[in-house]
Amino acid sequence: MKCPVCGAAELIHDTRDLPYTYKGETTVIAAVTADFCPACDESITDMPETEREMQAFNKQVNAATHASDEEDADLQRFMDEALADLEAELVELSKADQECVAQALLSPPPPSPALERAFERRTLKLDDLLAIQGNEPLAIDREWDAMPPAGREQTQSPDPDQ
Repeated sequence: MKCPVCGAAELIHDTRDLPYTYKGETTVIAAVTADFCPACDESITDMPETEREMQAFNKQVNAATHASDEEDADLQRFMDEALADLEAELVELSKADQECVAQALLSPPPPSPALERAFERRTLKLDDLLAIQGNEPLAIDREWDAMPPAGREQTQSPDPDQ
């Protein structure tokens, strides 16, 4: 009889160990008597024992898959709870941060000595600038516009690319 799967060769009646795969899991069923195709390695059996062993293996794989699905569901529940706890903690931190900002705006802390020194230096530079301008904010701009182009070139810093 020719192989009904590939039609390429005559089937050989033999007893062999038969590998069986179900849902990516593989087992070996020992001493299976069947008709085997030498071309495509297909086997044709009508043995109830072999069918029972295959069904038992299928149940075993399904049980392991079901247990794995339950473990995945447990892990997902754990991750969801952890994420919810983290989100609640972030909301609490956000509220605490908002309270700190509000408190700082309502009653700011006294400035540090470094901040006072920086403010004094900035104020002195601003006073010098206003004195140069004669207390007119746009005086420097007007002087620049009135300066001849040759004078502008002399006052600009040299171009490092040239």
